[in-house]
Amino acid sequence: NRAIGGLITNAQSMKARQQQGLSAMKKWASIVGINFEALPCVHIAGTKGKGSVSAITERILRHGGLRTGLYTSPHLVDVRERVRVNGSLLSEDRFASMFWEVYHPLKKAKEEGLVEEMPAFFRFMTLLAFHTFLQEKVDVAVIEVGLGGRLDATNIITNPLVTGITALGFDHMAILGNTLDLIAREKAGIMKAGAPCFTIEQPQEAALALQDVATNTVHVPLHTVICEDCAELGTSSRAKQDNMSLASCLAAHAVCKLQTSSTEGNDRWQAWAKQNQTW
Repeated sequence: NRAIGGLITNAQSMKARQQQGLSAMKKWASIVGINFEALPCVHIAGTKGKGSVSAITERILRHGGLRTGLYTSPHLVDVRERVRVNGSLLSEDRFASMFWEVYHPLKKAKEEGLVEEMPAFFRFMTLLAFHTFLQEKVDVAVIEVGLGGRLDATNIITNPLVTGITALGFDHMAILGNTLDLIAREKAGIMKAGAPCFTIEQPQEAALALQDVATNTVHVPLHTVICEDCAELGTSSRAKQDNMSLASCLAAHAVCKLQTSSTEGNDRWQAWAKQNQTW
């Protein structure tokens, strides 16, 4: 608890670290030995609903027979809630083991002058999550952005299977900007070449910004998910319908990418897709 507490910083420090970019995250990851290229990911940003979409996407993938990782924030009671493997929290012993496997190399690097500082809480938890998912050999990890997207600690991911952007609105304006255009562009920072992006219907200003980044900067297709048979989802809430539809598309596309990229498990992915062909 004392080690975790020492990593927590205030809002001003959080803004300063966002502005520093991701170079420190890359250095810390290298010290711990985290190979992001080896972890298939679904990366999700947004203002509202990103936690729900992340959880639904993970559940779809898990119920389809895949071994999953899920990284979300914040936690309600126990910090272990942020890092789940196959839908479950790590045991206290396993979490402690993963924690120290990340903490000790970074602490030693700081003492030896290899890095200027230890990662702040969210950045440390992001490193811990990726380390855990690699050690637990998950088939796919669903990663929720913490704040924004472009400069978020989770954006160290370089080759996601697919990215998703949930409902956009005004949030963290002191950091992300005071217009929907600026906020949308920060969220769109998770888009990566080779990874299609899915979103829902957005306010026009946000939609135009997302399309501009997708088309002119990253050069990836941007798909807008529109729920046509919403009654089948079992809810009359438009927000829940949007979230469930988006999650279904993200999960389905992730499986398609896993199927086409796998050299050893094609039969497995084909069987999975056949069982879930209603998507």
